[in-house]
Amino acid sequence: MTVLIETVERTYFPQRHTPTEGSTDEAVVDILGRVESASKPYDRYAGQSIEIALRSSRSFSAGTEEETVGALGPFSISLRKRGCSVLAYLPSDAFWAIPGMISDHSVTHIGLTFDTPRHGSGSLESIHFAPALRVNVS
Repeated sequence: MTVLIETVERTYFPQRHTPTEGSTDEAVVDILGRVESASKPYDRYAGQSIEIALRSSRSFSAGTEEETVGALGPFSISLRKRGCSVLAYLPSDAFWAIPGMISDHSVTHIGLTFDTPRHGSGSLESIHFAPALRVNVS
C-alpha cells in the first residue's frame, strides 16, 4: 500500500513518576495521508484517508542518567470501512529524523506492507518513508 503524506502533527509528553522518582516520555507524530495505491483486495481503500501514528518512548531512572529506550514495535494496521490507521513505535533516533525528512520534501510517501488482516486488524510488516518513485511495498 502506498500513502501520500498530507499533514503532520507533532506532540511531546514528559511525565515524572512521584513514587519511583523516575520519569518517562512519549513523542508523537501523527500523519494524515491518502491511500494512493494498494494491491488486491486492498485496492478498494485507494483514495481513502489513513492515519499513521508514529510513537517513540523512553523511561529514565531516578538519580542517574540511565535511559531505557522503548523497543521497535508494536506495528499494527487497521483497515475498516469507517477508517484506516497504522500504529508504529520507532527507535528515538529514527523517530526524530522523520519530521525533518517530511518537511524538506525528501519524503512524500509511505509504503506499507502487512499481513492479511483478520476482522480488519493485522500486523504491519514494514513502513518505508521515501519519495513517491522510491517507495518499496514488495
